[in-house]
Amino acid sequence: VFRDVNLSHRGGNLSSPSMRGTFHGFGYRTMCRFYAALVMFSPLLLQVDWYLRVDGGDSRITSAWPKDVFAHLQARHYAYAYETISKAASSSRLDGALRSFNQANPHLKVDAALRLPFVNSRGEYNGRYYYNNLEVVRLHV
Repeated sequence: VFRDVNLSHRGGNLSSPSMRGTFHGFGYRTMCRFYAALVMFSPLLLQVDWYLRVDGGDSRITSAWPKDVFAHLQARHYAYAYETISKAASSSRLDGALRSFNQANPHLKVDAALRLPFVNSRGEYNGRYYYNNLEVVRLHV
């Protein structure tokens, strides 16, 4: 999996633009990695049940919410709230990387219902993703 990521960047340098010419430097990818998993193990966040993330670059809270969003989500047994679902191009390379990861980690099980919005009838990634620059996450169940 990591070999595929490295090969998609000129000279294997993760800080350089990808071969497609889009530029997501090391800092951006580090931020994505942090919010995709590492944040869940932050010592500070071990002390709270929920966190709210607002990306200052393109998300805003412009007025008070009409109710306590944490209580609202908890009362409905929700663990995650996000801004919207967006669409990007599907990726056979991502499908291959996910297959490799799943084969290397058979002990990790993903609820099929969680994957359903993001895969086609063949189980391949369909390009949809959570646009989560504004998200609320329940850390402890």
